[in-house]
This record gives sequence, C-alpha cells and structure tokens, in this order.
Amino acid sequence: MAKAKSSSVKKKVVSKSSSSAAKPKSSPAKQTAKKKSDIKKSVAKTQVSAKTTKVKQIEQPVKKQVSKINQRIHSDAKEILKELFQKALAIHRQGQLVEAKELCQKMISLDPNCFDAFHFLGIIALQEKKLDVAAQMIGIAIQKNPNVPQAHNNLGVILRSMRRYELALESVSKAIALNSQYAEAFNNQGVLYLDLGKNDLAQSSFASAIKIRPDYDDAKKNYEAILQIQTKN
Repeated sequence: MAKAKSSSVKKKVVSKSSSSAAKPKSSPAKQTAKKKSDIKKSVAKTQVSAKTTKVKQIEQPVKKQVSKINQRIHSDAKEILKELFQKALAIHRQGQLVEAKELCQKMISLDPNCFDAFHFLGIIALQEKKLDVAAQMIGIAIQKNPNVPQAHNNLGVILRSMRRYELALESVSKAIALNSQYAEAFNNQGVLYLDLGKNDLAQSSFASAIKIRPDYDDAKKNYEAILQIQTKN
C-alpha cells in the first residue's frame, strides 16, 4: 500500500511540472481594469489630437492677419516716404537746403535703405560744394540700389570736380552700361576723355550724345570744340 501512494505522488508532481509553461488566465477583474486603461489611453490620444487640430486652426487665421498687417505697414511706410520725398523736392526748389536735408534724414530714420534720401543728400552736398560728403552720400545710395544710372552719372560729376578723372570715367561708363540712351552720360564721358587727353574717344562720346539727342547744345559745343582741337593738331 505504501508503494502505491508513493507512485501516485510522483505522478502529481510530474503533472504540475509539465503544466508550468502554460500562462495562467488573468482574473475577470484584471481584464476589466486593462480594458479601462486602454480606453483611457485612447481617449487621451484623441483629446491631444483634437487640441493640436484646434491650435492649427487658430494659428492659420492669425498668421494671415499678421501678414495682412505687415503688408499694410509696408504700404503705409512707402506712402509716407513718398510724401516726405515730394516735400523735400518742393522745399529744395525754394532754396531751403537745410529743411530738405532734415526731411531726408527723417526718410532714412523710417527706412535705412532709402535710396532716394541718400542720393538727394548727395546732390544737396554737391550744391553746398561739400564734395567729400556728396561722394559719400551718393556712394551709399549706389550701395542701396546699384541699378540707377543717374546715380552713377552724378557720382562721376562729383569725382571729376575732385579731379579723380579715372574713377569719374568708370562711374559715367557704368551709367551708360545701365542705359545706352543716356545722352548726358555720354557727354560727361566725352569731357572726361578730353581731361585724360583721349581726344578720339571724346569725339566719339560727344557724337553718341548728339545722335541720341540732336538738340543737345552742350554736346554739340563740345563736339565742335574737339574738332577745332584736332584741326589745329
């Protein structure tokens, strides 16, 4: 009888050992708790997604409004600068150079890259015979906008007054490169070639100025003068 019991015990032990690999089933309470946790996570994700969508929906119209405001500011600033420049021109024509310069400075305070203000300050400085200031101001204007032929031509006139003939010639030649129909620049180029003793080139430049503007008296006089010089030589 004792042996039979021993055999029965062994069978039970083996049976328990072989079933140890199987996962025990979780209780219904645990399964319910897990489902609730999964539902909460899903709800949280949905809420975050909904909030993100709402933020984006709010951001888009705000960005559009800011863009419109910036456009209005830029447009208004342009109008203000235009008005100030017109006032500066009118005052300048009346001989009020100091007041015209003050208006130009106001323009620069509104827009540090204002070409018109720097260029006009250069012209006023030239009238005041402040050649260094004139060259500096128009030089700054050219840095702001290098595509205005009048600025290069005016700089050439100033540099010629400073007896810097080679640099002056470079400036008026840039003006011609930007505008091949710029009669005044061709005339100034001819004068500078004459200064440098290049009479043939001077004659060609004067001829170009006259071809563009047949009624250009200064160019005609210069052309006749160069012909007389060549005849004497």
